[in-house]
Amino acid sequence: MTLALREALRVKEIIPATKVSRPFLESKEHKESGLQLTINPQQDQQVPPREPEMVVSELVTAKYETTGSGLSPEAADRSKKEPCPEEAEPAEETTGALPRKNELPVLNALAHLPPVYILAAGGEGLYIVDQHAAHERILYESYLNQKGPKQSQCLLIPLMLELDYRDATVLTQRLIWFSDAGFILEHFGGNSFLLRGVPTCFPAGQEKNLFLDLLDYFRERGQELAQADFEHQLYASIACRNAVKAGEKLSKSSMDALLESLAQTENPFTCPHGRPTIIHLSYRDLENRFKR
Repeated sequence: MTLALREALRVKEIIPATKVSRPFLESKEHKESGLQLTINPQQDQQVPPREPEMVVSELVTAKYETTGSGLSPEAADRSKKEPCPEEAEPAEETTGALPRKNELPVLNALAHLPPVYILAAGGEGLYIVDQHAAHERILYESYLNQKGPKQSQCLLIPLMLELDYRDATVLTQRLIWFSDAGFILEHFGGNSFLLRGVPTCFPAGQEKNLFLDLLDYFRERGQELAQADFEHQLYASIACRNAVKAGEKLSKSSMDALLESLAQTENPFTCPHGRPTIIHLSYRDLENRFKR
């Protein structure tokens, strides 16, 4: 494969699928079968379109007590133990996959498949959505696209950062980047700094660990790191920790809200780390598997 074609595929990402789907015949039979993406008002009310930021607080069901991070206590505890995945290479080509488009088809959530998947119906068949990866994408773009100066929240108790010479040098050189992102830092002498505030979207209880992870990222990338790369790493890491986790069962309305918000993103097909958010099984593929 030529280099030009590979580059084109990296830009025009795809929904993984096993076969080319045929156009969905919107017959009366399909409409009556429930595959027309309408919601039974007796089961759940239609969720109106909303901005991506609005889904953040909606995704936690009524059975959970929310915390400062927008997660249930159990999920917040798990998020501290689950490391944010490393950057993934772009998805490989898939024979017969749908061509990449800038928008998702309209999807109707059917069910939650534990631990982390949403089954949804669309005009071209069945769609399986990774709720964590999808929520990561929604949060990442909402953080990245915030207009104006980034807002900060002060910590009740400032955190003392005892750094080695190398990390202290990196932080001093890039202090303006941290300030622009919403961090409030104070030099405390030598290689010590006080972390007094963090961006408002920061996951509660993880301020120090996430800050040190960012310094590690600086050290690995060196002088080649651009401010846009720093912001990508920052917001991808925050989104990973704030997104709904495996094992959190979402209600029908929350699943529909997540799918609608995902459709409003610029790149709904991968999470910020490059992993797929959604895979697709066409009606033709389903018919072949059932030998119809």
